[in-house]
Amino acid sequence: MSISSAYLASIIESSDDAIISKTLDGQVTSWNQAAESIFGYTAAEMIGQSISRILPPDRLAEMAAILERIRRGERIRHFETWRKRKNGELVAVSLSVSPIYDDDGHVVGAAKIARDITERRASEAKVVEMEERFGDALLASGIGTWRINPRTGLSTRDLTAARLLALPENLGECPLATHLRHVHPEDLARVSEALGHAASTGEMYQQDYRVIAAGGVRWLRDRGRLHAGASDEAASLTGCVIDISEQAGMTQELAKEHARLKSIVKQLPVGIILVDLPSRQLALWNPAMERILGRNLVRDSLESELASWSGEHPDGTPYSADRWPVIRTVRDGEKVAHEEIVLRCPDGAKKIIDATSGLVLGPRGETIGALSTYVDITDHRRTDEHYRLMFERSPVPLWVYDDVTLEILAVNQAAIEEYGYSRAEFLGMTIKDIRPPEDVAQLLERISLLDGGYGQLNWSENSERYWRHRHKDGSIVHVDIRSHSIQFEGRSARLVMSIDVTSKQKLEEQLRQSQKMEAIGQLAGGVAHDFNNLLTVIGGYANLSLMGLPEGHPIRPHLSQVVAAGERAAALTRQLLAFGRKQVLQPRVLNINTVVEGIRPLLARLLREDIQLDLRLDPGVSEVEADPHQIEQVLMNLLINASDAMARGGVISIETRNVRLDEAYAANHLGVVPGRHVMLAVSDTGHGMDAATQSHIFEPFFTTKPAGKGTGLGLSTAFGIIKQSGGHIGVYSELGVGSTFKVYLPAATDLSRVAEDKPAVTSTGGSETILLVEDDPGVREFAARVLRELGYTVHEAVNGEQAMRVGRVLGEVLDLLLTDVVMPNIGGRQLSEALAPVCRKMRVLFMSGYTQNAIVQHGVLDPGLEFLAKPFNSHSLGERIREVLATPIRPRSVLLLEGDQAVSAMLEEALERAGYAVTLAQDGEEAIGRCRQKPVDLLVVDVVTQPTEALDRIHHLTRELPHVRFVTLASDWDDHIRREARRAGAHACLQKPVALDVFLTMVRDLIG
Repeated sequence: MSISSAYLASIIESSDDAIISKTLDGQVTSWNQAAESIFGYTAAEMIGQSISRILPPDRLAEMAAILERIRRGERIRHFETWRKRKNGELVAVSLSVSPIYDDDGHVVGAAKIARDITERRASEAKVVEMEERFGDALLASGIGTWRINPRTGLSTRDLTAARLLALPENLGECPLATHLRHVHPEDLARVSEALGHAASTGEMYQQDYRVIAAGGVRWLRDRGRLHAGASDEAASLTGCVIDISEQAGMTQELAKEHARLKSIVKQLPVGIILVDLPSRQLALWNPAMERILGRNLVRDSLESELASWSGEHPDGTPYSADRWPVIRTVRDGEKVAHEEIVLRCPDGAKKIIDATSGLVLGPRGETIGALSTYVDITDHRRTDEHYRLMFERSPVPLWVYDDVTLEILAVNQAAIEEYGYSRAEFLGMTIKDIRPPEDVAQLLERISLLDGGYGQLNWSENSERYWRHRHKDGSIVHVDIRSHSIQFEGRSARLVMSIDVTSKQKLEEQLRQSQKMEAIGQLAGGVAHDFNNLLTVIGGYANLSLMGLPEGHPIRPHLSQVVAAGERAAALTRQLLAFGRKQVLQPRVLNINTVVEGIRPLLARLLREDIQLDLRLDPGVSEVEADPHQIEQVLMNLLINASDAMARGGVISIETRNVRLDEAYAANHLGVVPGRHVMLAVSDTGHGMDAATQSHIFEPFFTTKPAGKGTGLGLSTAFGIIKQSGGHIGVYSELGVGSTFKVYLPAATDLSRVAEDKPAVTSTGGSETILLVEDDPGVREFAARVLRELGYTVHEAVNGEQAMRVGRVLGEVLDLLLTDVVMPNIGGRQLSEALAPVCRKMRVLFMSGYTQNAIVQHGVLDPGLEFLAKPFNSHSLGERIREVLATPIRPRSVLLLEGDQAVSAMLEEALERAGYAVTLAQDGEEAIGRCRQKPVDLLVVDVVTQPTEALDRIHHLTRELPHVRFVTLASDWDDHIRREARRAGAHACLQKPVALDVFLTMVRDLIG
């Protein structure tokens, strides 16, 4: 081989483009290194083989057409098409093919240069918006556009093209023959042949022809070229058509069109430079180009202008003057698409630009210039960096994965910290690897069910978006997955946000359980309400009947069984009320240790001999505010449950100690308020419970005991009592180990109630006057009979309205109002408040089988009120009546919410002289606390704030103290504010200065 041949071979081997030679029958004779890289075949595999090995099946005819043109001595330049790699993948290539001549000048083969344009094709999508804008410009200019699918022969056109071709504007897609049906018959064959040639070879299509229209014959100029797509289906022949009928008129029209296009170019945000090819001078540029460059341009030679440009590649290497896209196009005819350049402006600023350059063709297809466009993408790159930082710094775990291979492509720091994997570990995993093995099949099944593939799945629109994920340490968490489709580094991918909902799901389950228990409690309380009235009548009359029968009477055993059954039924309704948190608690400050020690003898008798009781009571335990009898009931129920769990004996431990429940504990246990608590724990060494049993343990009538061995109300009663007392109860148990029930009660506060001593009852009868108000006729008749037999004077009323009339007649003769709480229209509480000013000696005893907020706050009896629970018998009724009547009449109580100290002192002295008990409070919260600590009949609020603030205070007080009457005093009440205050709940509004006689009269009218 000569030196020149070796030199030429070296150039061929160093080329980035595939350089291939072949015979006229398609047999490969040379194959360079770049061809191996692009197509995957080695030279040894291809030399001597047919070039058809790299042709897709649908491109075989294309090869024959190319070789035929080569035989004619033609050259083919920059023909874009598709070829096939060894692995079967398609690759987009640009082909330039030239004939090879022998010494006699005969064509003996072809030399082909193939350039891989896959990346360029991918980047061309970025100019879609620019192309659409140019399309709009063409539409505005009066130029019609059309498109022909070479494979199907179907064509489409815009409205302008339809009008120029004399076609209906709404014709839409149609065969090529229809597209050309109005072309003059003498021109039709020429036009059809030219279109076919352009579609098969990719050469420029240029034709002038006539169209027969309704107004006569017009001349059209038609231009177009073939645009190759990702496949034959995507390839299209696209062109534009204009009317050139009248040359004289067209000159002016073209001048206008030129001015219009020039104006459009000037307004484009994209920088544009047009270079005249023969002179190599700048022929046109727009203001956007000057803004990008940071200086003004002048009409100068291209080389002179480029010498002043300064730039660098994205990697920081300098950008030489002969590498600018426009000079490469002018010099080599190279088409440059979306090349990123860092431009250095004269003021020192750096801009990132996207450069594109290509040739401009004349009317006959000749090259007349080069057009280069520049887009400033600096802000876009900054936005990309901004989103990258947002992704990385997000506190929520994020990652990106390939929606085909499921490989994790990117991950943020939050995911690394949450899941415990390093970044390198994450990037070597798929999304299957962060799921428990048993969940992978479900994931793959979900993917396989999707018609559009995994990339079509959008968890944000799917109700089944909750999954289990596995941390590196093996722990399993429940997560809420939100996913969105994105393009990531040229790959179809998905961005995933993972939110840990383990705690949320636990709380939701607790809420569902709480709502279920609440619903059952509402039902239980409603049943108990009506049942207690019936039990009062049944048990009461059974007792009365027993009292009237002599010993030995044959009916006495039967009645005794009725009484015993009634008592058991009453106990059952009390349990139902306890579970439903509808019973009346009478709490006081107590020490849990004292309660435990107090019933220790009883507890010991309850336990079998094979069960040992172990007390571990902390002597420093804090006091709590609770009903001691109810706490005893809880202890009894827990010990009975523990005893039943130890068929072979064992140890029951009772432990007390102080604990502090923090925010974290409260967040995971619905209804728990953080703060100081006293824990009462009851543990056993029994058989324990599984998780399923524990989930139902506090439900009423749920029991694991054999039929007839238990009601299933013991633990549900304990649950209701603790919840109503403001506490929390939970269980921890394992099969074969035992169970521990832990009760948490809030530590007592300074304003906790103190139990009042009750006088000793020495008699169950009397001569006082009683007004009995009960809407249930059976209960009313029974109670009236018992009270009359005990010597009392009884007046009966069936409802509040009748009782109001009777009470006002009795006046100070009335000693006791015995009233049901819940009655239609006027309830017992409302009735007692209305009669208080008239019946000054009247004491009040409320009775009910179902409590609402009429006399209780959150299940706790209001201070100073007396209550009798249904069902009751003659003995308990008589004893309770005597106890209430023996209690001294409490002086009416007034609380002054201090505003102006002088006014408060004056009112305090006047009220005490009138016989009222007076208490002072500094602010609204103290007033609320004192009203809840001791009975208060009237609250006097001395307002010194603005009227709007005063109304807010009134709203707050009436909401917190719905059964306390109150009066407001102010200096600047107007009629509007006074009306608003009355609507808010104030019983009276007095203007200062206050006349004492008016004030005391108003107090007597309100509370007696």
